Amino acid sequence: AWSHDLLASEERVLFRRLATFVGGFTLEAAEAVVNNAGDAEIDVIEKIAALVDQSLLQQEDEPGGGSRYGMLETVRGFALEQLAASGEDEVVQDAHEAYFLALAERAAPQLHTEHQQAWLERLQLEHANLREVLVRAEQSGNVCCALRLAAALWRFWHRRGYWAEGLSWLNRLLALAA
Repeated sequence: AWSHDLLASEERVLFRRLATFVGGFTLEAAEAVVNNAGDAEIDVIEKIAALVDQSLLQQEDEPGGGSRYGMLETVRGFALEQLAASGEDEVVQDAHEAYFLALAERAAPQLHTEHQQAWLERLQLEHANLREVLVRAEQSGNVCCALRLAAALWRFWHRRGYWAEGLSWLNRLLALAA
């Protein structure tokens, strides 16, 4: 709370909105989700750098040369509380859902091409976020979104050995749809 209170206004907004990510995020994902709330655009790159400098975010280098960011779970828990208190949680979670559904649907046709390995690795990095979208969609009754995501992920689940997880999701979602 002390570190949070030292943040500038835009940094606080970014901090709480980034809490919707599970298992980390890329700059591309952050920009898509954070600036989808309909308010003034936040300079995500500059503000993420400030949050890294203040030890509220961690930065890891990816093999392809990019960066991935994440929060410690205790920090993320606090940020989720701030997100809920702000009343922005639904809008931010909807943007998170839309981003990862689009990513999975973009990846699906690539999983049987010469680019499949790169896409499998990308989906693996985002696996926690994809699971989070499935959980939220199931809990909110958004079966259409969840089924679209499951349909896009089936080849990933198969190729990476997540057979039981994939089968479980498909059975649960089909039961909800019936």
